[in-house]
Amino acid sequence: MNHVALVTGAGRGIGLATARRFLADGWNVALLDVDQALLDAAMAAIAQPGRTVALRCAATSPMRPRSRAPSPGPRRGSAGSTRW
Repeated sequence: MNHVALVTGAGRGIGLATARRFLADGWNVALLDVDQALLDAAMAAIAQPGRTVALRCAATSPMRPRSRAPSPGPRRGSAGSTRW
């Protein structure tokens, strides 16, 4: 399997548990968190440097990356039935 999971909030709690689950299922994992100390501790606890990478970032930041996937187009439908 050659899958990569990007897990936000991976420094602790549900995010860290999610990262561990992906690893257990054979995925490679990018751990994302705003707190570098938490990321460092999570990486040390997981101890699988060949299958993980830690990236300090704020997933809620209003800043957009310079390069991103094209927009899927306008949204249609109500909140309960949104379609792209």
